[in-house]
Amino acid sequence: MSLDLTGINNENEYYSHHYLSAIFEGDLKDTFSQWQAMEDSYGETRKAEQQKSDPFAEQRAPWIRLKSLSQDFFRLQNQLEKDRDPKFRLELQNAFFAKLITALSYHWQPAMLNLGDTGDIPILAEVAHSLNPALWVLGALNTAEDKDDPLNLTLKPEQWLYEHEPQAALLNLRLEDLINKAIFGLDHPPR
Repeated sequence: MSLDLTGINNENEYYSHHYLSAIFEGDLKDTFSQWQAMEDSYGETRKAEQQKSDPFAEQRAPWIRLKSLSQDFFRLQNQLEKDRDPKFRLELQNAFFAKLITALSYHWQPAMLNLGDTGDIPILAEVAHSLNPALWVLGALNTAEDKDDPLNLTLKPEQWLYEHEPQAALLNLRLEDLINKAIFGLDHPPR
């Protein structure tokens, strides 16, 4: 089987071409096997209990849960084209992001994280190992007409939670710079 990498960008050639073309698929083989076993087990349980198929069931393989979000995604895109109000756009996006994060087997948990002198930033989810963060999910809110690369966008004041006020400097940082300088510059950044 040849792995389809459509839609995956190798930013700054983080991975070598050789790795992506010759090794990457082998590294994912165990994960794909686990997902197929999940799907097989779900199918057997569903048949035995004569249940109706639920594409969003926690026991389903992630690719089934993601595939099931396609209508929601295109509905979101249609709604975002019609409305430019940042608060409304954020509500629409977050409703979709909650489903997306859950489909990827993470927990939707919007929170504010303190980056020390840089200030607090809003995140949508976090995965941690012991006290060290492994993953932070940041949301990008595009309020412009163009469909810009999310890494070129900046955080918007509407994204701050719990009456927190953003530091002006954070609102001027492109997400790429925020990630590379402020987040990866931490003593214990997510990896």
